[in-house]
Amino acid sequence: MGKDSPRVSRLSRLISDMASRQGWSPRLARARAWKIWEEVVGAEIGAHSWPSRIIRGEVLEVAVSDSVWMQQISFHKAFIVQELNSRLRRDAALKDIRLVLGNPGETRFGSKKIGSHVRHENMKIDRGEWERAKDLFASVKDDELRGALVRLYLKSRMRQKRD
Repeated sequence: MGKDSPRVSRLSRLISDMASRQGWSPRLARARAWKIWEEVVGAEIGAHSWPSRIIRGEVLEVAVSDSVWMQQISFHKAFIVQELNSRLRRDAALKDIRLVLGNPGETRFGSKKIGSHVRHENMKIDRGEWERAKDLFASVKDDELRGALVRLYLKSRMRQKRD
């Protein structure tokens, strides 16, 4: 890390503070489910499934390659939820897994990944709000992190407008 270490630490604290103020901490903690998915389910199941989104803050939706794998995974749902929750923070616990037919590879690596332009259009955010969000996080160099922060910010703004 060398000379970037203080900057990374400062950015990390800034993000953590902002997440706490906005009430995002549990949601960010739940995002760890993507990172540990294959570790929890194993390489074989992981090759045929991948988390796609979190519904209502407590249900992990998982794209599964076909109905055979969907049935196989459904037999292990309780165990998978228990294992995920044992590795997530208590305030980020999941209640269930919802299995849907889909392309796990596309969900994991492709253009239909959560937060892509397709999801942006569904979010009904005006262009000015979108541009403000992009500008707010423009200094974040990591594309994936910057995209996640923009999506999280926009979702928060949507909820504020709705409430």
